[in-house]
Amino acid sequence: MEEESSKKSGTNWPLVMVISFFLTVTVSIICLLLQGETKVTRDWPEPKTSISLVCETEGRLYPFFVYDNSTKKTTKINIIFKDNVIYAASLIHELYYNTSEEIEKSEAENHAAFNLKTQGEGLGPDIFEANYAKLSNRLKMSLYAKADIINFETVKYLELDWGESENYNLETVRKIYESKDYHCTVSD
Repeated sequence: MEEESSKKSGTNWPLVMVISFFLTVTVSIICLLLQGETKVTRDWPEPKTSISLVCETEGRLYPFFVYDNSTKKTTKINIIFKDNVIYAASLIHELYYNTSEEIEKSEAENHAAFNLKTQGEGLGPDIFEANYAKLSNRLKMSLYAKADIINFETVKYLELDWGESENYNLETVRKIYESKDYHCTVSD
């Protein structure tokens, strides 16, 4: 009886070794066949370079807001350029208040004024993915735009002026913001 149970539970080592050998050989052959040289048959475009222009100011009221009893206000604009052409832009305007009631009133009136202005121009409400956050001591409005919606009708909402050219380059945009008392920095 003991002999039978040891035969049933015993492992057939020669069979395991043969299977392991064939698996090793198969994997080795596949690796050798896949090893080789990759050839590119066409030219690939050079990667685009991105540069970010960040402009900030304090004390400037956002021109499309109607309510401001704030104790402090800041604006930060970030524009990303790819190959010296605007790729995307964001604007963050913050109004600081002493009370939550002031924050509520500012959000209600300024959000409505912004939407009425953009809708009156046929741009629709909350263009630029507009977001209004009521924080503990301030109202924070954020706008974001990809290049395809930045045009002569919409640039003013990013505090840009529509110039002679639709394609603003880094230096042109920097000069526009600096003329409006923004402090600008450039980073790669």
